Amino acid sequence: MEKKPKLEENLTTENKKVKLDNNPKVKSVSKIPQQQANSALLCLEISRRWANNHAQWQTPFADAGLMQREGQTLATLLQEVDANETSKKRNTQALKDANLAINKAVSKLKAYIKTEYDNSKDWDEYFKEYGLEPNKNNIYILLSDNALRQVALQKLINKLQEPNNPFANRSLGLAQWQNLQRTHNQLWEESNDLRGNRSSLTPKVGEQYAKIQELLKKLLKYIDLSFNKEQATGLKRSLGFLKESF
Repeated sequence: MEKKPKLEENLTTENKKVKLDNNPKVKSVSKIPQQQANSALLCLEISRRWANNHAQWQTPFADAGLMQREGQTLATLLQEVDANETSKKRNTQALKDANLAINKAVSKLKAYIKTEYDNSKDWDEYFKEYGLEPNKNNIYILLSDNALRQVALQKLINKLQEPNNPFANRSLGLAQWQNLQRTHNQLWEESNDLRGNRSSLTPKVGEQYAKIQELLKKLLKYIDLSFNKEQATGLKRSLGFLKESF
């Protein structure tokens, strides 16, 4: 069985690294769909071999330049998908850490309230004034839904900004809560942007992959119709098609 040709373009699949272009600034990626990566690589390899070995051969619908452009388009999209997923993973962890920091701060705020109003029989009302709500276990928290948490954080900050608030200048006071709110908001907005990027990129990758697959099938069919069996087989292998693919 003929061995798969070595590729010279810059792309990383889950199991091995190969290149999608000769730009040293292109960063390797690691979590892209294997089938789609292979399609981009094959298109680029055909382009390279076509230009180097069959520069005079033409078809009515494709040439080496077109194969290079289509393959690179898919490769670039796959790199964007991988970069977005890497950023999403990093953002998810950072947002988790920010929420943990907020939860710890809530415990301290509740301690402040209980100390300040130690004779009160209605701490729940004070908790609510600071944006806290009871969960299913009747424990007062800042709601865990990130969008609702932002609303609750703003309510808490507004309360701390009231004149003579007893907690505004504590070690966990207004400035600290503003920092927590700002960090959480930035990470939450980034999370929304990354999800939007994924939704935008997914159909583009699918469309480009389908376009390349159709182009490759058309090229194989054109070769079969234009040459005898032996010549067609030789040209296919020379262009980089694996034996099992035709």
